[in-house]
Amino acid sequence: MENKVFYITPKTREVDSKEMNKERFITSFKKKFDLYGKGDKLLSLIVIVLLLFSMLAVFSSTMSQDPLAMVKKQALSILIGFCMILLVRLVPNGWFSNIFLINILNFLTMVLIFYATFFGQEGGGASSWINIGGYNFQPSELFKIAMVLTCSRLAVYFKRTYLIALEKSSFWYIILPFGLMIISAMFVLIQPDVGTTVLIGFCAYSLFMIFNLSRKKNILSLLFFIVVTIVIYIVSIYFADYFVGTGRHFFERLGSFIDPFKYQHGTGYQVIQSYKAIANGGLFGVGLGQGVIKEMLPAAHTDFILSVIAEETGLLGVSAVILTLLGLVFYLLRTASMMSKLFHRICITGFAILIFTQTFVNIGGLTSLIPLTGVTLPFISYGGTSMVVNLIIIGIVQKFISEEARMRQTTNRSKVSNLKGGR
Repeated sequence: MENKVFYITPKTREVDSKEMNKERFITSFKKKFDLYGKGDKLLSLIVIVLLLFSMLAVFSSTMSQDPLAMVKKQALSILIGFCMILLVRLVPNGWFSNIFLINILNFLTMVLIFYATFFGQEGGGASSWINIGGYNFQPSELFKIAMVLTCSRLAVYFKRTYLIALEKSSFWYIILPFGLMIISAMFVLIQPDVGTTVLIGFCAYSLFMIFNLSRKKNILSLLFFIVVTIVIYIVSIYFADYFVGTGRHFFERLGSFIDPFKYQHGTGYQVIQSYKAIANGGLFGVGLGQGVIKEMLPAAHTDFILSVIAEETGLLGVSAVILTLLGLVFYLLRTASMMSKLFHRICITGFAILIFTQTFVNIGGLTSLIPLTGVTLPFISYGGTSMVVNLIIIGIVQKFISEEARMRQTTNRSKVSNLKGGR
């Protein structure tokens, strides 16, 4: 038999190299694609139920306008949100906690909020919108994600074990991200969007209360919040006429929320219509699309969408929406408690606090428990930016869940291989 000799030429090496790169790319893509199947299906189901509520409520609340056009825009926002979820799931896990990328995100958010504040479009009494190709974008919604990621990163590195490492780079790790967040919050306050500013500030401080502050400081913080709340109520009672007379949007709402009937032809009008809608709905509601109070509400499909739901589906419909939102919050907290990485745990907790606080602020505003703020109901209200941002939040949570599942799978495989090797 003849011995055949094979020669490896540079061209052969180049072909082999291309094949190896192709195989690596396919393997890497398959691994990332496999992560989609490791997300939480129950979490996805809860979100889909909320989105169905949203589509029905938006259609019903805009029947006197152009309901199909509004539903199409809401559906487009949901579609963009799902596309963003897919993109977020492909982002390397380390990027979310990378201080360099977090600082870039904070800087870009600050620039966008600055532009919206001084050159943007006004809506709801605040200059907080940027028009892009006929669609309005609200940078303060993006600020919510930046805030949670930044505070989660800081909460992790404020642990005592990292203090020595921070001494040499405190500017990049602490001063710069904090400074960018404070500047962004100041611009949001100037717009003026007091509701979003208070919401972001409260959520940020809550994270540090839970993960960094001592029990004594937490008790003092709670006492401080209680005292501030009491002072606001007392001041609103005795200086109501003065606040309403200033003509400033925030002070008008601050002065009228205690007794909206006293200003029923002015700043209390919207809350009174909300009362009527809730009372008119009763237990079972007047029927989907049959509500009449929505015609008297200027923001029925955004800020007061829960009032529309209350009138048309009654107490049962409102309870279903609120319980689903609370179910989402508690499920996020449960998911956070099961995370092995501290950053994942803090981040998911921050998103849960954000959704819960936003829900409370919206419901509190339309029931006059707190002043009206213009904060929308998460996953329910009409709004492109808020809907996309809420779905991005779900995408980040699903990303963390799949990463934890992958890490556990890797750990289990290593344990099995060690056991086999021991034998």
